[in-house]
Amino acid sequence: MTPVCGTMARKPGGYLRGLSSRFVKTSRMRNIGITAAFLLAALLASALPAAADVSAAGGLWAQTSPNATGAAVLVSTGKAVPVLPAEVDLTGLIPLTAGGGYALTLEARTGLAGFGAGAGIGAGRIGNGGTGGVATAFVDMSVAPLTSVELRGYKALRAGGSTALFFGVRVSI
Repeated sequence: MTPVCGTMARKPGGYLRGLSSRFVKTSRMRNIGITAAFLLAALLASALPAAADVSAAGGLWAQTSPNATGAAVLVSTGKAVPVLPAEVDLTGLIPLTAGGGYALTLEARTGLAGFGAGAGIGAGRIGNGGTGGVATAFVDMSVAPLTSVELRGYKALRAGGSTALFFGVRVSI
């Protein structure tokens, strides 16, 4: 055995022998624990979506009852759900068509490898008729940092309610 720091020597198992052997064992366990905690935190942080809190989208709009096409604008604000690769959004929609209308939906969104999907429910007026429940489902694909292409479907939940599609570009601010 070769002497280490004077009175201590290294055992064949790798631990130091002498007064500080307990300290060395405890230090190694602490280092392993700190490393494991750091790796777990990095893994959880990488699972969270890298989306900004506010985003806006513009694109094409098509609906039934009445049949109308044109443009639409979306504005969303969201908050990431800790530990999950998910986000909860509040989204406002304004179609710029002859039928007009609006929708305000609470949505859940998740994503992986640049692709995202989600669904939501809220209130609004899409197409003919009055204000009522509105459901939405969507998919998106990241095309650049903070930019994605999005396809959404909306359905007015009242009897004979309109169905609509939105296809546009979303930019996170």
